[in-house]
Amino acid sequence: MKLSDRRIRLGRLQLYIEPRDLWVGAFVDPEVLYVCPLPCLVARWTRTAAHPARSTVAQPEREKPWMPSKEMLDGLPDEPQVLLISPVGTSHLMLDADGQWWHLQADGQHRQVDAGQATHLRPSDVGLIIKTAMLWSWRAGSDSGRATSMVDELSAGVQKMVTGYALMAGHRPRTARPT
Repeated sequence: MKLSDRRIRLGRLQLYIEPRDLWVGAFVDPEVLYVCPLPCLVARWTRTAAHPARSTVAQPEREKPWMPSKEMLDGLPDEPQVLLISPVGTSHLMLDADGQWWHLQADGQHRQVDAGQATHLRPSDVGLIIKTAMLWSWRAGSDSGRATSMVDELSAGVQKMVTGYALMAGHRPRTARPT
């Protein structure tokens, strides 16, 4: 048994000796406060309340794995320009010729989603979604209102997702200083 394995616990407070903590001072984290009044002596206070803005990234509903059939694709309102089939078997996405993203569902239904929502449905494919949306926007041209709105949707969706993940990791957004 190591010396650091012995801890005195009093509710949310822990006192222990940690030879690696050769510093004096305090470290504030959103969930824990560490204080070292003497080198190697650590007081750890765990906060009870979770960070208030932790759940800003909406998690998609759980789908049962499935694969779209040819009949289902033939029944879509527009010819798919890009079809993102998930290897997991959920959250299949389609981009049509008009630049609209669709979330294909197992019951044969499909619902319209914006580019930002598409990134939330498939966070592992956010790079591919960004490239696809930007390529479609480039081909549609700067005169296209849909191209502009798709880029705006994508920007807002990625910003919301990254901010949510940063908050879950304990980072707090910096605000502008008052002038």
